[in-house]
Amino acid sequence: MDKKIYSKLTKERREEFQIETSIYKTHSGKKVTKSPLSKLAESHIEQIYDNYVFCRQHNIDMLVKSHLEEETIVFDFVSGESYGEKLLALIKHNKEDFLSDIHQYKEFIERTILDKNKFVISEDFRKIFGDVEGLEGKEAGINLNIDMSFDNIIFGEDGSPNIIDYEWMFRFPIPIEFSAFRAINAFWVKNHRELYGRVEFEEILGAAGISLDDYQIYLKMDERFLEYVNGDEYSYNQILEQYKEKVHYVQDIVIERELFAQIFVDDGRGFNEMDSIRVPLKFNQEDVKLELDISSFHSVKKLRIDPLNHSSIVKCIYMKAYDENGKEIVMMEQDINQGISNAKTQFFDTYFFQTEDPQFIYEFAKARKITKLDLYYQLLLNDMDNYKAILEIMEGIVLNSSDLQSNYYDRMKQLDQEIIKEKKLSEKLKKKIRDHEDELKVLQDLKQKEIQKIEEAQAKRDEMVRLQQIELERIKTQDLEATAVNKYIQGTKAYKIFLKRKVEKNVLKQQ
Repeated sequence: MDKKIYSKLTKERREEFQIETSIYKTHSGKKVTKSPLSKLAESHIEQIYDNYVFCRQHNIDMLVKSHLEEETIVFDFVSGESYGEKLLALIKHNKEDFLSDIHQYKEFIERTILDKNKFVISEDFRKIFGDVEGLEGKEAGINLNIDMSFDNIIFGEDGSPNIIDYEWMFRFPIPIEFSAFRAINAFWVKNHRELYGRVEFEEILGAAGISLDDYQIYLKMDERFLEYVNGDEYSYNQILEQYKEKVHYVQDIVIERELFAQIFVDDGRGFNEMDSIRVPLKFNQEDVKLELDISSFHSVKKLRIDPLNHSSIVKCIYMKAYDENGKEIVMMEQDINQGISNAKTQFFDTYFFQTEDPQFIYEFAKARKITKLDLYYQLLLNDMDNYKAILEIMEGIVLNSSDLQSNYYDRMKQLDQEIIKEKKLSEKLKKKIRDHEDELKVLQDLKQKEIQKIEEAQAKRDEMVRLQQIELERIKTQDLEATAVNKYIQGTKAYKIFLKRKVEKNVLKQQ
């Protein structure tokens, strides 16, 4: 018999889109199913299958195989590394390769569409995404999968990509960048702690060719799409009503049950009762602290934690692992919130389980020896004597939590928009500074040239003065030399005889 190991309900949507996504363990492996939660949603399941058939008919073979079983669509289960995991590994070692893969991702999207052309808005587009402006001329495609997040692409053993979710495809033109925007936005929100300090959000958008102005437009499109899916009067009251319908109120049945937590260890052979540890819990126990000796297991690949054998509310599940020397394995210290659960819904670190078999499943990056495991969590709904009263309190908690979560994400969006505006203003100021710096550099260059000219002119004047001094010294030297020669000549005997004869000639002339 197939065993359900994971379930997610989308009761927050309009009734025609409300479905349950489940993972089953079968005798031959695992399978994934999507089933309608009402008669009205059956056509939506059919549309998902039509998306698969349409792509196969047009030789788009990257979609994971599926088939219909009555009103349920059944998908092959694909295991492997997701595109998101690949990106997280890249950013930790090589930012350039990370951004290159973001760019290639947009090209990957283009391989899944038909009739790539320039975007022109249509009435079908307006119905779902609103009457947007500023996207005219963008590259667009028919059959665009707008929910092709990085986590929805799994690389198989041969390295080929598999698109595991194709719920939201449309037969009218949509800008290709919108699908990339949704993937990047979801990736950033989910992994911003790992990305902080390594890459800027604007750099990721830029690698996909998305400008900040287009980002604002795509945000509005996404909000309109969510309104289309969830409805204008979206409320968690519907979730609470569904929760009430499935919770057991018969105290006698609950009280007579033995309460316990159970931890299953998968060392590569799957989960089974033989490879599990059962820990009794007290009737009204809230804080649960478990120190488990799992040294008998050769290695640990997966863990399944059943916090209670009853529907419940569970908060703050944390896990620490230790090696054979009693040393904490830091790399294995993980917040179990990152694992898979079959909770009906989740608000931050609080999980609401309708099922009698609540589960958290965590898969480690690689199998390794673990001798001791410490677990801590809180049971917020374990006072069986006051079950109904606590359930009424829970309604208020859920409503407050939903409001808080809604306000949180609204505030996050608001902060993102404010940051983008500040970034744009900062870029403008930086450009002005760069322009002023360029002007200043030009002026400094001109000033330097003028100073150089003045220095060259001064050097020429100094050289002329020096040459004039040399010439004056030369003339003076010549005059001194001439005087000395004259004195020498006048003192000679020959000169005296010359003068005497000259005098005698003058006397004879006078006679």
